[in-house]
Amino acid sequence: MKTILLFCLLIFVITPSGLLAQKKGERVIVTTRKADLKVDETVLKTLSEGFEVVIKDINGPWYWVDHKGTLGWVHSESTKTVDQAIDFYTRQIANNPTSNNYRYRGDAFRLKKNYKSALSDFNAAIRLNPNSARAFDSRSKIYSKTGKKANAFEDLNTAIKLDPNSSTRYNNRAVILSGNSRYSEAIQDYSSAIRLNPNKGIYYKNRGLSYKKTKQYDLAIKDFTTAIRLVPTYADAYTNRGDTYKTLKNEEAAINDFEKSLKIDPKDSSTNYKAGLCYQNKNQFQQAIQKFNVAIKSNPKYRFAYRARGICYRKLGNYAKALQDIDKAIQLSPKYSSAYRSRAWLKTTASDPNYIDVKKAKDDLRQAEKLASKKSWQLYQAQAALYATEGNFNKAIEAGKKCLELQKAYPNLRKELIQESEARLKLYQQNKPFREIPQNN
Repeated sequence: MKTILLFCLLIFVITPSGLLAQKKGERVIVTTRKADLKVDETVLKTLSEGFEVVIKDINGPWYWVDHKGTLGWVHSESTKTVDQAIDFYTRQIANNPTSNNYRYRGDAFRLKKNYKSALSDFNAAIRLNPNSARAFDSRSKIYSKTGKKANAFEDLNTAIKLDPNSSTRYNNRAVILSGNSRYSEAIQDYSSAIRLNPNKGIYYKNRGLSYKKTKQYDLAIKDFTTAIRLVPTYADAYTNRGDTYKTLKNEEAAINDFEKSLKIDPKDSSTNYKAGLCYQNKNQFQQAIQKFNVAIKSNPKYRFAYRARGICYRKLGNYAKALQDIDKAIQLSPKYSSAYRSRAWLKTTASDPNYIDVKKAKDDLRQAEKLASKKSWQLYQAQAALYATEGNFNKAIEAGKKCLELQKAYPNLRKELIQESEARLKLYQQNKPFREIPQNN
């Protein structure tokens, strides 16, 4: 018995303290002065004390982590969990109450969402060192989290005055500007950050997002490409470039980028969802379903993925699974207008008459229209199909024409959607309802 206890004690002593407590998906904090983020023997970046990372995988004493889109290995002994970091810096403050130690603990409190304690620590850090640009930068994050945008902006202005050569401060101020839809000003600050540090991939990725928001798609793609060149494991940059290609209706390029992103981070729910939508647009429904499956497994409350998967099942004629998914989307979000509309469409256009239910479809469409911000071409499309199923072809034709009118005024709408609406309108003009024929895919 003594031998077993001694063996257990030995394991506890030689095992890194953080490793026992840390797990995949957890945020951890660098608590050593420096920590290298590596792939093989290549150092991608050096993380400073106080930096936060997210654990993606664990291999012995090494963690595969994500730091602002850059993925690589960092040694477990360089990090602590949020709770461990709070305890560690509390002891540090007791022995050495420096501005930095208060700031590091404040950042840990911020990750714990204990904003009151975080603000108190950042105030102490600033009081001890009123020239600490980092402390003002950190406090700005608390103000931003608590809705005090003006205070956050003021703190970042102070941080930039104290340290005008810090690319980080310009980037952080740009993040606040873009969060307030001030994209042109954000682009200027991101450009300043890039001028000061042209080798930081996240600055290009962030500026690319602002270019995308302002519909400067070529510039967005150029920035995402630069971010990828600087950080080849930058999954988020691949995803955002793919999303830009998707906006430009270049489904092949979008899928290529999404798949590259998923090779780096295969379980990312958002990227899987976006890839699934591209496969869906290409009528590759089985491939789309596979992507939606992963998205839902990673995020079981992903209402958009449930609805999208339900549409794919409907296209394949699997109405039972389609309804199950759309019902789940509505259960997760009772105010999800598009899900009600999708359910109504199935109940008025199914090729299997057992799934036609005009009464329930009417109820769903009323709810969809009530929840929608405006009457879209999709709503007119669903109403036209419902009227035709009822046998009210005059109203079906009227709604079908309104659907087409709005579609043709919609910028960059896929041509096949307009062609499908025109074909349905011809059916209604011949006094025939529309029935969706299941596809073989």
